[in-house]
Amino acid sequence: RIRAEAGKSRFEGRRKVFVITGADRLRAEASNSLLKLLEEPLPEVVLVLCSDRPASLLPTILSRCQRLRVNRPRTSTLEALLVERFAVEAGLARELVSASDGNLTQALRMKDQEAFEVQKAWVEKTFSAALDTSLAPGFELVENRSGPMWNRGDFERYLSFLCRSVRDILVCRLQAATAPGPHPAAQPEGSRIRDRAARVADIHSLISLLGRLLDLQDQLNRNVNLRLLGWSILQNLREVVSHVDRDS
Repeated sequence: RIRAEAGKSRFEGRRKVFVITGADRLRAEASNSLLKLLEEPLPEVVLVLCSDRPASLLPTILSRCQRLRVNRPRTSTLEALLVERFAVEAGLARELVSASDGNLTQALRMKDQEAFEVQKAWVEKTFSAALDTSLAPGFELVENRSGPMWNRGDFERYLSFLCRSVRDILVCRLQAATAPGPHPAAQPEGSRIRDRAARVADIHSLISLLGRLLDLQDQLNRNVNLRLLGWSILQNLREVVSHVDRDS
């Protein structure tokens, strides 16, 4: 449809501008179709491809684009915007900005949906399943048709929340109690973070786990089995967290 619209004459304005958000999520067929338009650029037509994971774009597409880096606003700026313009309570605004990784649109979407609390609950179930010696909680997590492993959009949000939780655990382990700046253990769910951080047997494994989770975010545009990814994540988390506290 974009190719067809780009080929039509313009009736107003000096240029036709097409903005494609989430360009890294394009399927192979859509990417190849877009590539044809990029190979033969039309005069006075501008294509803007937006992505926070440009490495997931086809190399042939990247080679035909001019890369412009847009820095995200400061976390404090986004929190203040949510509080002042959208009447979000300060504590919730801090959680939304963190969970959305600084994406204001996503933060507002979470604010207006029950998905925010739902995803937090699924992450809690993930840690519970990793700490359980039986397979039953893991089976309930992965094979539940109402859970995140059966819908790609839900899985993306679930993975984002899980990355945030693992990141907070890592910061809790690394950051000294007297260090300046906000500490994740000071947030409303701080007791959970401290408990999970106390169960990490090897901090280097925790860093490796976070890296694998971030890599998965770049791979979700491929044709992958979400339930297999779910079992893999659960196994990786089992290898990082211990069933007993470090001090025992």
